[in-house]
Amino acid sequence: MLKRFFLLLIGIFFVIPQTVHAVTFPNDPGVKNQWWWQSIRATDGWTQHTGSKDVVVAVIDTGVDINHPDLKDNIWTNPKEIENGLDDDGNGMIDDIYGWNFLEDNNNPSPPPFSPEMRDTAYNHGTIVAGIIGAVGDNAEGTTGVNWRVSIMPLRALDSEGNGKFFNVTRAIDYAVAQGADIINLSFVTPVLDKQFQTAISRAYHKGVLVVTATGNDGARSFYTRVGDFIHGTNLNFPACLDAESIYSFVLGVASVDKNDVVPEFSDYGICVDVLAPGNEFEGTVVYNPSEGLTQETRGTFKGTSLSSPFAAGAAALIKAFRPFWRADELVAVLRASARDVTAVNPGKVGDLGAGALDVGRAIEIALARDDRYPLHTIHKQDGVIQWQAFDGSFKKRLYVSIPVSFERVAGWDVFDYDRDQEDEFIVVEVNRGRGRVRVFNMNGVEELSWNIENPIVGGVLISAMRPHEITTTSFRPGIGLLFSSRQKVMLVAYNADGTQAGSAVTPIQGRRGVGHLDIRWSERDEVFIVSELTSKGVTSYNIAPDGNTKETIRYPMTFSRRDMRYRPAQFMFADLYAFREYSVLFASPAAYSSAVSIFSGKGVRQDELQPFNSLFKGGVHFDVGDWDLDGEKEVVVASGSGSSPQVRIYNTKGELEGRFRAGPLSLTSGIDIRISQYR
Repeated sequence: MLKRFFLLLIGIFFVIPQTVHAVTFPNDPGVKNQWWWQSIRATDGWTQHTGSKDVVVAVIDTGVDINHPDLKDNIWTNPKEIENGLDDDGNGMIDDIYGWNFLEDNNNPSPPPFSPEMRDTAYNHGTIVAGIIGAVGDNAEGTTGVNWRVSIMPLRALDSEGNGKFFNVTRAIDYAVAQGADIINLSFVTPVLDKQFQTAISRAYHKGVLVVTATGNDGARSFYTRVGDFIHGTNLNFPACLDAESIYSFVLGVASVDKNDVVPEFSDYGICVDVLAPGNEFEGTVVYNPSEGLTQETRGTFKGTSLSSPFAAGAAALIKAFRPFWRADELVAVLRASARDVTAVNPGKVGDLGAGALDVGRAIEIALARDDRYPLHTIHKQDGVIQWQAFDGSFKKRLYVSIPVSFERVAGWDVFDYDRDQEDEFIVVEVNRGRGRVRVFNMNGVEELSWNIENPIVGGVLISAMRPHEITTTSFRPGIGLLFSSRQKVMLVAYNADGTQAGSAVTPIQGRRGVGHLDIRWSERDEVFIVSELTSKGVTSYNIAPDGNTKETIRYPMTFSRRDMRYRPAQFMFADLYAFREYSVLFASPAAYSSAVSIFSGKGVRQDELQPFNSLFKGGVHFDVGDWDLDGEKEVVVASGSGSSPQVRIYNTKGELEGRFRAGPLSLTSGIDIRISQYR
């Protein structure tokens, strides 16, 4: 059955006079007449970066003119394929050198020869979109894209009338992910939700690929009405609205603004919008083929949210050029954090404009500033209270503040940007006589807010950045998740960024269990692992769903040496350390025994043991796992326990020492605990 997608572009074939500003531009002749570069502050961004061919943006559309004079040098080429009539890369597609045509199942992703019965706007649609993302800049030809240099992967999945099948679009999404696309642009909508289509977008997101999409040209407000447990959506277009009530932010939904930051009458707005971007009075790159009478490289003017989506996709690609290991959630966070508030000129749409209007210059400023962020954090006791330290990538101390919390009362702590303000916060749970309190401090050591935990706490507490609606069905707000034992039951509690409780769940796990891993972070899986204590038979983990129910019980029949069995590990952690799609299990020894971190596979096979300090040292260790240096691979960071000067060791997945430093004076022998910033 043919499913109809709606292309979100309207052609108006006359030119509207543009306002010209005296700023620095690339030398492309068409750029000086385009208002949107100043509107999104692209010119400020270009002073820092103009893009990279290493970044791949898939354009799933009606086809892209791969021979266009202003696009051809930025068209992606498949590094594993040569033109020889063979399927060199073994993906079932012969000579897919420049992408693929999923309509005719061939290797020509360009639009077919034009015929009068075709819709002109649909025929040129993919080429216009590609030009916004990456028309070659500073080549004295035509215009420029948001990226002067980028790799555009053309995937034809819609015909020249704007029609398409979910089957073909889904195949195109999977192809883009498999071939290494970083960003996927979908400048179309459908009012029908297809499960396979939705699943393909989810797969892309969980691979770290950002999907950017238009919101719609109905001039309508999208919203949900909730009556009890019944939810009714109004004016929902997909895929932009996939994440409106979903656990994960699968897509970046983009609506339109004009040169005055006003949302034009055609643009949708409401719950499905993440950011706004230019969407009208636009002259774009069109199919160029003089032999068929198509003699113009650019033409217009066009309007529609189809134009807005590639502006945001291009901005994400520009950031990705100098932050290559950032995943989808980090790109979305920066684009939203940098957006400009335009509610003053849109008074009837307050609360319906997402984070605001796209600001490329500000986005790049924030992304560049992340160089100065502090990936490694430690705490230690001094004068009875917590001393919080932060270290940059060269292990230089950048922060040292005193937190007015008794060290002995700390049940759990972490560092992450819980409210998405681009600044890490220190979150600690202190427990006094079984009563817990969450306290949040900024990087100056000033307490921002705090609240009491209603349930009595037994044992330690794990803290994590999370979406509150991973436990509840409330709308998306950043927040904090806690996992702790309460009267011999394990509880999972979610709090909004303002400290109000978003929901809670009690697991069916009985008895005091060792809490091994909390995995409800921004972009990861939604499971929670609750791990039993180490026994002679191995380790048992309980995979807990957000509602508190056990999804599965996993027993790891591990083989331990006598030394392993002498102690009950002081710290459990499950981590996808080796990126094998299988979690490893890490244990740290407590004080009075050896000071090692043991690493086992999920099947109980010993993978490694890290002995970071002298074997005679019996002070125990603390550790964390994460990509602290943003090189795309996980590291294990180990800190010394009591009885030694504060030493830190960093190991790669091969067990090789990558770095070491002392996190304080030699006189500090009380031991330190360490974290890798969750924001990373």
